[in-house]
Amino acid sequence: WVYDPSVLQDMLVDSDRDDLPPTVYLDDEYEGQLGFSLFQNYSWYDVFHDHLAPNESDIIYGCEVDKIQYGSEHEQVQVACGERKFQADHVIVTVPLSVLKDDDIEFDPELPDDYVENHPGDMWAGIKVFFEFSKKFYPAIFTLEKDAVLNNVNGVFEVEDGESEFWDYSKINPHSKHHLMAGYFIGDPGIQYLSRTDQEIAMDVLRRLDERFGNNIASEHYVKHLIMNWSQEPFIRGSYASGSPSGYLETDGAQSIVNGRVFLAGEAFPCKGYGVGWVHTAALSGQDAAQQIIKLVGQGIQEEETDSETNCDFEVEHIVFHRSRWR
Repeated sequence: WVYDPSVLQDMLVDSDRDDLPPTVYLDDEYEGQLGFSLFQNYSWYDVFHDHLAPNESDIIYGCEVDKIQYGSEHEQVQVACGERKFQADHVIVTVPLSVLKDDDIEFDPELPDDYVENHPGDMWAGIKVFFEFSKKFYPAIFTLEKDAVLNNVNGVFEVEDGESEFWDYSKINPHSKHHLMAGYFIGDPGIQYLSRTDQEIAMDVLRRLDERFGNNIASEHYVKHLIMNWSQEPFIRGSYASGSPSGYLETDGAQSIVNGRVFLAGEAFPCKGYGVGWVHTAALSGQDAAQQIIKLVGQGIQEEETDSETNCDFEVEHIVFHRSRWR
């Protein structure tokens, strides 16, 4: 439910609107290694809560979808969660790729293999960590992986099959008096942590920080931590989709399955020309699917079956939140 579509459009492009949250350009703050803007004291959850779905009465909680029946072009789509059933003219499916590949949702008829089974990406394992220290001892951005290489295109430290980097999280809030560090381990770097407890993960990361900066400085100035193990989240089971050593993959965009009745969208199904695994490309994918539906409603559903290949042809002059991934 997008109550004001112009808000999402303005969040994704440069805008002078006074009612939108402030952003901060972090290239100089991060020693010229990033070149993107981020929300300041705000998040994508806040965007959703404040602008996209302010009326929570329209959101149904505690209803795990287990079947989507989309039949012929003349029938409504039926969505079921247990004994509860809902009908709609169009449905946009934005569940993680892991949920689709594990067949948590039964599609009737089955999804075409090219959309899920043969999707070139797989859900990377991954965790995210936050630390507070009593003293700053780390640079603006760094990695703990010895064989990682900085990708100058997307600003990510990459290994052969994964990513891992840390950054000074305090810089996102220039008024903060706390020394905060954030980081993540995705793909191969994250596998070692999947079965560990939050405390075990935190202690191992502190050990590695001590080795990286010497003199047990991380352990000495440690205050507290927060661990987010996305691979253990039952409805996520991973970080984001990937299918290449560089972590960059293009798909054909939000896919129309049967005459525009059902769409797959989200980070694993970005618009053409955009890579998987990014928050802004997930948002653009969903917006593109919605705009396809608007066009179909205006034109009437075609009788013959069509597969829609999209290009996100709505106006996006300049993406602001280039690096929204996991931040």
